[in-house]
This record gives sequence, structure tokens and C-alpha cells, in this order.
Amino acid sequence: MPTIVPSILSACGSLLTCCKDCCCQSSNYAVTYKQTITNLEIKVEELSGKYKDLETKIEANKRDDLKPLEEVLVWLDSAAKRMIEAKRIINKYKGITKCFSVPVNVCSGYLLKSKAIAAHTTIYELCTKEFPTVAHDRQLDRVRGRVMPHAIFGMKTVFQELQQHARNDAVSIIGIYGMASVGKTVLLEKFNNDFLESEEGREDPDVVIFLELQRSHTVENIQKSLFSRLNIEWRDDLNPTERAARISRVLSKSKFVLLLDNLWETLNYQIVGIPLPQSGSKCKIIFTTRMEDVCDHMGADKRIKVECLPVEEAWRFFQFIGRINDSTNPCLRDNARILAEMCGGLPAALITVGQKMATQRACPELMHTISIMKNTPFQLQGMKEKVLDPLKLSYDQLSDESRRAAFYFVLSNGDHLPRESLIEQWIGEGIINKFENRRDAITKASYLLRTLCAASLIQNIHGVCYRMHPMVRAMILWVSCECGERENKWLVQQDVEVEKWRVAERIASEGNRICALPDELACPHLVFLNLKYNILLKNIPNGLFCHMPCLKILDLQGTAIEALPAAVGKLVMLQFLNISNTKITSLPSELGDLVNLKYFAMCSTNCLVSIPDQVISKLQQLQWLDMQESYDGWRLEATEEGGVFFGELESLEKLKVLGITIRTVATLERLSGCRNLAASTCWLTMKECRSLKMLDASSLISFFGQNMRNIQTLRLHAMSDLEEVNVNDISHLLNPEVLHLSSLKVRLIGECSPRELKIEDCEVERRPYNAQPTSQV
Repeated sequence: MPTIVPSILSACGSLLTCCKDCCCQSSNYAVTYKQTITNLEIKVEELSGKYKDLETKIEANKRDDLKPLEEVLVWLDSAAKRMIEAKRIINKYKGITKCFSVPVNVCSGYLLKSKAIAAHTTIYELCTKEFPTVAHDRQLDRVRGRVMPHAIFGMKTVFQELQQHARNDAVSIIGIYGMASVGKTVLLEKFNNDFLESEEGREDPDVVIFLELQRSHTVENIQKSLFSRLNIEWRDDLNPTERAARISRVLSKSKFVLLLDNLWETLNYQIVGIPLPQSGSKCKIIFTTRMEDVCDHMGADKRIKVECLPVEEAWRFFQFIGRINDSTNPCLRDNARILAEMCGGLPAALITVGQKMATQRACPELMHTISIMKNTPFQLQGMKEKVLDPLKLSYDQLSDESRRAAFYFVLSNGDHLPRESLIEQWIGEGIINKFENRRDAITKASYLLRTLCAASLIQNIHGVCYRMHPMVRAMILWVSCECGERENKWLVQQDVEVEKWRVAERIASEGNRICALPDELACPHLVFLNLKYNILLKNIPNGLFCHMPCLKILDLQGTAIEALPAAVGKLVMLQFLNISNTKITSLPSELGDLVNLKYFAMCSTNCLVSIPDQVISKLQQLQWLDMQESYDGWRLEATEEGGVFFGELESLEKLKVLGITIRTVATLERLSGCRNLAASTCWLTMKECRSLKMLDASSLISFFGQNMRNIQTLRLHAMSDLEEVNVNDISHLLNPEVLHLSSLKVRLIGECSPRELKIEDCEVERRPYNAQPTSQV
């Protein structure tokens, strides 16, 4: 019995130990089973977050049209599958019968746990995967070279200027402007191609974009070009704002240089999607335009003007195009040089004419080409397409008023046209119509001139003179002659056959050798006739004006004519008449029939002594009357004999600008007393004025009054009684541009700042105000 008890106790102890171990293992199994599922849930949540982050990044890149990496897509696919599988395991665990968190069905529970462990391991590996980039880089050509058709001449300086501005971090937008075909595109293409090769010390942009714009470009056109250049997929279902956002997102992440060629009008950066470069960003926008105003409207930090080639550079270029060298026949070289100069340094014209020159190796052929260039350049092969048509686009952009203003650069000789001369003719044409005084007319003219300058059709010279390029002149003449269909519509050549006048509308025969005109000539369409400075022309037949019913502008200044024919009265449409610097002694009474005359100039007609009564008073449309250094025989009372009644001048209610000559103090007082005439007086010539011994500030106030503040020129001539001229305060009263002293013996006292002081045939002593005489002038 004693031996049995220990055995029983030992067996019970072993059984209890076994039960204890079994219970402990079961407890541990239950705990680890639940922890496995919990860990799986945590990893699934972590994987889900990473999955969403990658999806967000991919969507962002897709908006920028960046294609996801293949390994990222594989990962996403695998992650999605593993998350579905893991969630199925978790859901199955939650749905089965458990005892102390352990499935009752031990076999199925064991399999489920094994799957959970495997899923956890796979998901863990997926979570540890890192993707520095999720999409392919945008495959962009950093720069695309432009084909340049010929060697570049004369652009070294302007190209260096462009490079200098482009390297300046403070300069973001650069405008390049100049006339058509002057080389703006070539300059921009050279700048583009300069990026094809790396340069030491230069920080190259990520992308250089060259866009060649059409004249009638639209926002959609530009956006399509940018989409293509930036490798962005074009979608028709997007609206312009959405497309702009895509462009902006791409460009904002790049250091870009955007080159816009041939910009005609202001481009709204925001609407297109072009981010405005910030100072120091290394991003640049550089554009070319014909319109200087576009540079301002586009916010250009710097403007660069491209000029025509200088004479020698143009000649070198022409030699290159025309294959002219030292061995070329001297006759050919001389004629070639003439042709080159006729192109005015315009590269497109030099190329066109030079290519023609290259096929001609005989002097007679070249002389014929010179004749064509002089008279009808549009007939030269290639000139219309390559030179005139591009220039015409700029001309077509102008208003009708500005185009008519440009006519007068074609109808006038000389490279330097004074602003004053243009104003006068524009008044006659009706381009400048409503103006209050000369300054107002100058303001209106200045606006027109600025418009033409901004369109690169004319150029300002020395402030008050302007010139038009010969090729622009040729273009306007070609357009005005209905693109060459009516060659004789405008006649501006020298030595024009009079017979051609019959079909012409405008004739400019200035400074030629015309010495005689036909007795009678029917010119039913003629509106403009310029015969000035034909110094051999002494007579105008009476019948010449009988059949010119449409004539509006007649310029006879500087001719040797001694009389106007009575038939001038038949020119009832005439608005402009200039007979200045002629030898005319009297005006015909029929002149009073010119009821539409707005501008009448007869200055420096020293021989003019007779004007019939009721001629001036009939010219009620006159706005501009210039009689300085001309007729001076005014009578102040209607009952007096001799001379023109001064009241006729006073009756001209529309008169705004007056130049007048007077020879008596009484006439001067009458002039200053008439408010309208006094305010209109710009040029005053005083002759004789006997009994006037001193002209000082107080007498100026007395004579001129407050009304005569618009005087620009004061001439004192042959005033034998005048002893002293005090001009100390004349600048405040008159602000004169010219003070002209002629045939006087006077003391000139005080300080005066006219633009010009003319002293002729005088004995003049000049001294400061309140100072003793010290010197002779």
C-alpha cells in the first residue's frame, strides 16, 4: 500500500503538469492568434494610406501629362489585391465561432492564422517599398534649333544687347521691335540657337520654347503650340481655363525661356497660361513685334529696336547675296552699289534685289533693274511677296486717318520732312480738322506721328523732322495704285508726261524742271497737285484749272509764277492753297469763290501789293492763313481808299492760325484789340511802324495785350524810327521761337530765350536789362 500511494501521486503530478502545459499553450495560442489578426489590420491600414498617397501623386502627375512608372503601377495592383485578401481574412476571423478568441474549429482556424501570417509578411514588404519618383520625367528637347537661311550681317551689336539683357536677373520680359522684314526674327532665331551649345558660366534653362505666331493667332492656337512643345496631351473636352492651368503647372516647375515671334497685339499671359516670370527666377519672355506700343502693353522691362543695316554693312550683305567680289566688272559694281542703296538697308529688300543681281551680269540689265526699283519696284520678281506684302500688313493695321496721314511721306520729296509742313498739308487734307490753335494742331499731329512711328512706318529725326523708309514709301505707293493695277493713279516720278495727268488722282512733281503747262487739260479725278519748287515755271495757263473739279490741294510755293489765273476760282473743292515764295503781285477776285478753302499760305510773297475787296472775307472756312512777310497794305476804315479792309480779316470766325504783316502802329493796335485775331496770331512781321521809337515790355502789353500769347515768330524789319527793343520779359509774354531783326539800328536790352535769333543788315547794341551799353552785336 505504501508503495502504491507514491505511484499514484507521481501519476497525478504528471497529469497535472500535462494539463498545465496544455492550458498554457492554449492560452498563448489564443493570444497570438488575436495579435496576428490585429497586426494584419494595422498593416492593411498602413498599406491603404501609402496606396492613397501614391494614387494622389499619380493623379497630380497625370494632370501634367506625366506617365506613371511601370513598377509603381505593378505595386499598386499588388497592394490592391493584398488588401482585398487581408480584409477577407480579417472579416472571416470576425465571422467564425470562437472560444477565448480561438476558432472552435481547430483545423480551419489553423489555416486562417497561417494565411494571416503570410498576408502580413507580404503587406509588410509592400509597405517598406519606397518610390522617389512615381512618373517618368517629361521628355522635352531643351532647345530645338531653328534653320537660318543666310549669313547674318550687321547684327553683332544688337545681339550682344539682347544677350546682356537676358543675363540680367532683374530683366524678365524683353521686347524687340522694328519695321517688317528688318531682321527681328533672325535675331530671335540666333538667340534660340545660341542655347544649342553650352557656354561656360551660363546657367542654361530647362527648356527654350520658340513660338512663331500668326497675325490672326488665337488663344487656342497658342495653347496648342505650347501643349505640343511641352509634351502635354491635348484634350478637346478641356476649356481654355483648364488648358491654361495645365500649361502654368508645367512651366511653373521649370526654368523656361519663351520666345514669341511676330506678336501683333497684346497677349494676356494669364489667359494663355504663361506664368509671369519673377525677378531672379531665371525665366524669360522675349518677343518680337512691329508695334512699339506692344512692348509697353506686354510689360517689357527692356526694349530693343532693330534698325536697318548701316550703309557699309548693307553693301557687304548685298555683295554676299549678289555674289559680287573684287573681280566683278567695275560697271556692275557701281550699279550694284546704287541698287543696294535703294534698298535702304532693309535685309529682305537686299536679299530680293541681290538675288536678282546674281543672275544679271550685264550693265544694261542692271540699269533696267535700277529703273524698275525707282519707278515700279513691285514689278521686280519677289519684291511683292517678300517685301511689299509684309510691309502692307503693318499699313493695314492703321486707321483710315493714319493711312491718309502716311500719304504725305510719299507725296513729298526729301528724307527729312518737317512736322510743320506735315501739319499744314494734313489740315488741307482734312486729317487735322477741329483744332483750337496752332499748339492744338501740333498736338494732334504729334499723335498721328507717334502712331506712325509706333507702327515702324516712319522714324523721328532730330525731334521735329521725320522720314519714311524707301521700301515703306514704295509699298504705300503700290497700295495706293491698287497694288499696281493702276500705275498712273499716283504720279510721283520725276519728268512725268503731262498726258498721264488725265487719269491721275494725285500728282507730286516737286522740284522738277517743269517750265510750261498745257493750256487745257481734263483731269476729272485729280485731288492733289504739288508743283512746288519748279523754279522754271513762270506761268499757269488760264485753261489748266477749268477741268479739275475734284482738286483739293494745290501747292505752287517756290515757283516763279507772277499771277494766278482767274480760272482758279473754278476749283471750288480746293481746301489747301500755297503760293508762298512766288512773284505774284496781285490776287484775282475769283479767288473768293474758293468757299471750301481751309489753308491759305502766301508768306514771303514780297511782290504782292494788291488784293481785291471781298476776297478774304468770302473765305469763311479758313482755319490757317499765313501772310507773314507778305501783303501789308491794310486799311482800318471801310471808307478809306487803297488796301484791304482789316475788317475782312476780323470776319473770319473759323480762323485759328494767322501769320500777318503790318506796317502801322494803328494796325497793330487794331490787331491786338480783336480777340480772335490776336489769339490766332502766331507769326507777326512789323515793318516801318513810324513814330514807334521804343518797344519794351510795357508797350508790348499795351500793343499785344493778354490775347497775343501764341506768337512764335516776331520779325522787326526796316523800322527806321525804332531806337530800342526791350525783350527782358518777352519770353513770359510771347514765348517766341524766333526773333528776327532786319534792317534796324537799335539797342537790344534784356534777356530773351527764343529758339532762334536772326539779325540781318542791322546795327544792334545788346546789353542786359538796367545795364550800361558794353558791346556791339
